[in-house]
Amino acid sequence: MAKMESLAPQWMRGCRLRGCWFEPTFHKHAGKLCAGIQIHVDDAAYDHDAFRPWRLFSLALKSLRTLRPDDDLWRDFPYEYERDRLAIDLINGSELLRQWVDTDVLFDSNGKYESRRANKLSRRRGLNQLPNADSFRPLRLLRKIPRHVPSSLRSA
Repeated sequence: MAKMESLAPQWMRGCRLRGCWFEPTFHKHAGKLCAGIQIHVDDAAYDHDAFRPWRLFSLALKSLRTLRPDDDLWRDFPYEYERDRLAIDLINGSELLRQWVDTDVLFDSNGKYESRRANKLSRRRGLNQLPNADSFRPLRLLRKIPRHVPSSLRSA
């Protein structure tokens, strides 16, 4: 959480985060002590207008990549019906999140992206510039908003 705070504290607004430790009982980490983060939205810290869960998890992934650059964050085997794209790209709707996490894009003191590579990436993707940290929302990154997205969320 300290890394998240150092990268973009404004992305952590609207909820309370608490570090936690747990020991899975099955799968590859069974019996190992693991660390995680609990996100609390059921107390006085919750602010509906400030809380942006997608942005928060984007920041968490970026922090993990920064702290452990050689760790495998992405599933690289077939996911559901898809064999050509990574699961994170399917779930997110494009490869933009994964590319942002995996590049050297950081924030300046105003919460804006800083990186020549980021600007090059944004031009290739048809974005004039990457949005600042306060306005970064997933639906704005999609080239075409799917029909199933309610109209109330299209401008979110």
